[in-house]
Amino acid sequence: MSSDNHLFNYHLNLLLAFQDFAQQQAPFNSDAASADDAECLALLDALCKASQFNESFNETGQQFVARIVAGYSHLTPYLHRDLFWFFGGDCLHYMPDDEIEKYQQLDERRFEAEDAGEIFQFESERAKVFGLH
Repeated sequence: MSSDNHLFNYHLNLLLAFQDFAQQQAPFNSDAASADDAECLALLDALCKASQFNESFNETGQQFVARIVAGYSHLTPYLHRDLFWFFGGDCLHYMPDDEIEKYQQLDERRFEAEDAGEIFQFESERAKVFGLH
């Protein structure tokens, strides 16, 4: 599996986990959910059904993250930070500079490994950069 496919699948799994969690939380678990709530879930569902990373997926991801931060702040802590970086764009406004620097380091390590023809172990390198080891 290529590094790009691995990264896509890694982030897709984060979205799927968030989807499982969010559907059990207010207002998404209520019969009184609004049309805006349904639209937000539809964005998440579209992301979770994607089979590849493309511009449309990225734009939908940015819209979704912004919508969660602005309208569902109680769920924001459960939306994995990796997704903010992955979707980029306006999502980066919700990240502090030191966190952005760590993701930049991670990307640099990935590009260096790819240029050297090495397999990049994303989760392991992420743990090192973020001091999780």
